[in-house]
Amino acid sequence: MCTIITLFQVHPAFPLVIAANRDERYARVSSGPTVLGEPAAVVAGRDGDFGGTWFGVNAHGVAVAVADQGLGQGTAQPTRRGDPTRRSRGLLVLDTLACPSVAAASALLAAVPLADYNPFTVLHADVKSAAIAHHADGPVTLRALAPGLDVMVSAIGADHARWRTEYVLGALNSAELATMAPDALRNALQGVLRHHAPPGGQDDAICRHRGDAGTVSSFIALLGPDLPASQLHCALGPPCRTPYADDSHLLHALAAAHV
Repeated sequence: MCTIITLFQVHPAFPLVIAANRDERYARVSSGPTVLGEPAAVVAGRDGDFGGTWFGVNAHGVAVAVADQGLGQGTAQPTRRGDPTRRSRGLLVLDTLACPSVAAASALLAAVPLADYNPFTVLHADVKSAAIAHHADGPVTLRALAPGLDVMVSAIGADHARWRTEYVLGALNSAELATMAPDALRNALQGVLRHHAPPGGQDDAICRHRGDAGTVSSFIALLGPDLPASQLHCALGPPCRTPYADDSHLLHALAAAHV
């Protein structure tokens, strides 16, 4: 993932709202969301290279999303690539989705062998609690989310990461989002996820298009206390030109599988 927007305990019908764009190499194969049976019943996409995922929801209502990290401070472009011999961060997302609670997910992430993974930031949340685990050059740090709007981006420390965060925070208002009907809420979030940087402006694009990599998919999850009443909408391509499909039936099937 590149940009992950979390609206936590703000909307009365959907206490956990997650909207995100996944940025990746265009050549990396992946599939859209489906109900997986391992490591537990989860709804998630699948990375064709290593078998992991970038986002998922488990039958307990715990949602997990990852953003890669590892840029030098204040840079506009990557200063180093991840170590390809380390375990895929997408597999860590699947491990985390096997946890029955946010607290259990935090405990797992705090204890991961740091030498096994390139830097990451992992959101793990349900309708009652939410946290972010961050690993860069040192031990994993955990940050609990307070009710409100949170923005998590890849490449923390880069200029474009700061600009993207500022754009999202300026474009969305928690008080307004809290009053919106589901369709209006999704439309507001989709508008932000489709944002392109203006010609000659700062690099604050949320939907990104580069030579060999860019935004390859997008999703909006409106999660309530019960999965059958929750919603999931996914665009299997850049959201600027790809319609969002209603994949809410997958959450309903997940709830049935947990019975």
